[in-house]
Amino acid sequence: MARRYENLGVLLLVSLGCLLLVGVRSSETTTVVASGFQEDRVSRGSDVKGPNLSFSDEDEAKAYEKFSKIATVQGRVFENLKNVELFSKLEHGVWDVESNLYLEGNGLRILDIHIDEIPPGEHNVNHRGPNEAAKYVLSGRGYMHVQAIGGEEERVELKEGSLVAVPRYSWHYSVNTDPDRPLRMFAVTAGQLVNHVGTDRPADPENDRYAREAKKRLMKK
Repeated sequence: MARRYENLGVLLLVSLGCLLLVGVRSSETTTVVASGFQEDRVSRGSDVKGPNLSFSDEDEAKAYEKFSKIATVQGRVFENLKNVELFSKLEHGVWDVESNLYLEGNGLRILDIHIDEIPPGEHNVNHRGPNEAAKYVLSGRGYMHVQAIGGEEERVELKEGSLVAVPRYSWHYSVNTDPDRPLRMFAVTAGQLVNHVGTDRPADPENDRYAREAKKRLMKK
């Protein structure tokens, strides 16, 4: 029964994400196009939490909070997701190779929607968290390592049009195998629901260790 509910949850996330991708419109729709993203930045509020990062000091925590505000846009319909400008974490003092854009859908209180992009030949940090996710490859190619709780590690090939279901608390990271093009993915999670019900993320020293190792690697570049 639990397995059935997990599958239904992933299906719901994917369905809602696809509605945004195809651009459902009405007379009250606010369309956010590529040129409008820079004018529609909004603050994500004071409840911003680093999703998969270990902040060793207050400056790092502040850097992520500042980045999340800069990289957030609000709207009803989001278009041109393959080409819209993203924001580099490294350029804003956050130790992660990804560039991101957080899409704050009007009226959404459960879903977190965002775009992740990994530079050519790079990989993001191995991590896990309390939210299951559906990740759709907008462009690029590579592979993802996914290891669910109690399961074996799987290698999932990524190409444009692929959709990957990532179970909650599963280890995962993505590798961009293209030396010239970024790997861009559209992701939907139930992250806001976790915040609204007031569930604190439990301490995860192993997860933090991977984040610290990634920081050391990036500092050497």
